[in-house]
Amino acid sequence: MNGVRKVIEKFVKEHKEILSRIEKLEKDLSEENIKELIKVLKEEVERHGKEEEEKLEPYENENFDIEALRYAHDQIKYALEELETSPTAENARNAINLLKAHFMEEENIFFPQVMGLEPELGEEGD
Repeated sequence: MNGVRKVIEKFVKEHKEILSRIEKLEKDLSEENIKELIKVLKEEVERHGKEEEEKLEPYENENFDIEALRYAHDQIKYALEELETSPTAENARNAINLLKAHFMEEENIFFPQVMGLEPELGEEGD
């Protein structure tokens, strides 16, 4: 289980790095920044997603379904396609919000499932 923990820690670190870049672009969704956002999504996020699928597939278990992760990644690809087709601030915000929600889903649901833990759905009393 120590090996998968290191892999997941690497993915969480990458999430933080990607979000840091995207949040800087999000402050001003100019045409130039939207082009940069598309580049980040195409290059970094797609690579990151493929690596997650490859590295985590061997850990599929009764709690973690790799197809659910693939489906979530496909939703980000669709948002990217929409952004490329129509590079508007609204589509950029949609892609950013979807990516942020997806990273939270991975860190709070998928990754704990991979490690055989209960998903963290919030604190008691929330």
